[in-house]
Amino acid sequence: MQDATTMNSRETAKQKIEAALRAIDCALTDRPQAIFEITTEYQLIRFKAVLLKALHLISRGEIPELISHRKLGMARVITDQWP
Repeated sequence: MQDATTMNSRETAKQKIEAALRAIDCALTDRPQAIFEITTEYQLIRFKAVLLKALHLISRGEIPELISHRKLGMARVITDQWP
């Protein structure tokens, strides 16, 4: 059985991913120039796919426990390339 801390962490992660997905959908719909000065439509679509997969894994409780087993490619792109 999962403890309350784990459940709260997963719920928080789900909420943040859902907020990011909404922001990506908004960017793809509204196409603000500031967003497309730092990324491409393809990159946003790929980010969305990765986030949807992460959301699915969280919902099923299948997230790897150790950070060394998690792929951080998207996080690296964001921190390395986005202002």
